[in-house]
Amino acid sequence: IRDSYNPVLELSVVVPIHNESMNIVRTIQELHDNVHVTHEIICVYDCDEDNTIPVIQELRTTYDNLRSVKNIIAAGPSGAIRTGILQSSAPYVLVVMADLCDDFSQISTMLSLVCKGPADIVSPSRYCKGGEQRLDNAAKAWLPRAAGLLLKFFCNIGTLDPTNSYKLYSKRVLDELRLSSTVSFSVTLEIVAKAHCLGYRIVEVPTVWK
Repeated sequence: IRDSYNPVLELSVVVPIHNESMNIVRTIQELHDNVHVTHEIICVYDCDEDNTIPVIQELRTTYDNLRSVKNIIAAGPSGAIRTGILQSSAPYVLVVMADLCDDFSQISTMLSLVCKGPADIVSPSRYCKGGEQRLDNAAKAWLPRAAGLLLKFFCNIGTLDPTNSYKLYSKRVLDELRLSSTVSFSVTLEIVAKAHCLGYRIVEVPTVWK
């Protein structure tokens, strides 16, 4: 567990993985092409048999900022994200998926919003004006949208897409939160809700989610 920031690094990228051997090469390459600050990439896996691990070991011969760590909290993406956050050592933490659903071309814009203000959390949104979700599964499409609308209406949370795990956080926000989520991707909503209650600034940007 990292106790302090690494002054050399500007960004920690956390990637929960589960048998992503077919996608991880392109994911790491696209991160390399789109992240223009010093950074580390932390891939978090649940079990030693994950077929992504040998691919990452090979990739490390090319990308010396890449490492894999085992999920130490709870099996599944919430535990993996929390483990990655604990292992991160940069002042900003970006969570991305390994299946190429996120638009990495937005990373520089997101960083400018937290580095120069006005954001503590940047939330790419599929549901704000300009956002889009390309998905055939009807339930997966409307359930997160409904949750975002309800939270926006009743709690005035600063994003219509609080459940989207593709987010950029100031590490000082994450360090203040006591996280407990272990189910599916629920930690993402937990972070946003608790940060909102503590008065941190959440800035939404439109995204196209594939």
